[in-house]
Amino acid sequence: MEAEFAALNYLAFVVALTFLLCLFYGPWQSLVVDWARDRIFAERDAVFDLAAEGRLAFSDPVYRRIREGFNLAIRRAHLLTVPRLIVFAALLRPHKGEKSDLHAAIEQVEDKALRATLFEHYVRVMQAVFIMIFLRSLSALILTIPTLLVAVVGSLLFGLTRVIKKGFAQLFCGEPWLAAPRAAVISALMITGLTPMVRNVHQLGRCLSEGVILIAQSSDESHLTTGSPSS
Repeated sequence: MEAEFAALNYLAFVVALTFLLCLFYGPWQSLVVDWARDRIFAERDAVFDLAAEGRLAFSDPVYRRIREGFNLAIRRAHLLTVPRLIVFAALLRPHKGEKSDLHAAIEQVEDKALRATLFEHYVRVMQAVFIMIFLRSLSALILTIPTLLVAVVGSLLFGLTRVIKKGFAQLFCGEPWLAAPRAAVISALMITGLTPMVRNVHQLGRCLSEGVILIAQSSDESHLTTGSPSS
């Protein structure tokens, strides 16, 4: 009987795992790609609104390059997976500090306020692409989630240590104790605990964004060269 129950449990586990894998590599992939494309569509429409308001001419090469770059990200979103990124990066080996045409085009805008706004839309597109790549990769989810949990717990523990130290320091300095917890929590959790992690992720995103655009451009050029139709 025990052997039969063990066999049934193993069979149920295999069936459940197979179902989850089919769900992840089937509908989930399309759902994530469609979500990213919707986000990019929204940013492209926002840039169109800037041009409609007269802040950027429709005939301006910068506007045309931004629109082409966003359209490229929409068309090739399904190609941006972790394995493909690794293969393209190994084959292309872009030079250190090389910027994408889209990034370089935005830097040419003389109006600082407009340039900052365009960069905001550009960054949001990159964020959508990175989230899409992350959510489509099973290995990235398995490896990153435990690491992120450890980092968050470590940051919070370190922040709580600062809370205790600062609280005792303010207590023994004669300051009102009721005002200490709020200031300690904000300084420890927001400044000490979370800000370094957010800053590191932001810096990593800036470094990887250029690689993603360069890879997408090379992929698009290779499809045009071979005569493959756009998806």
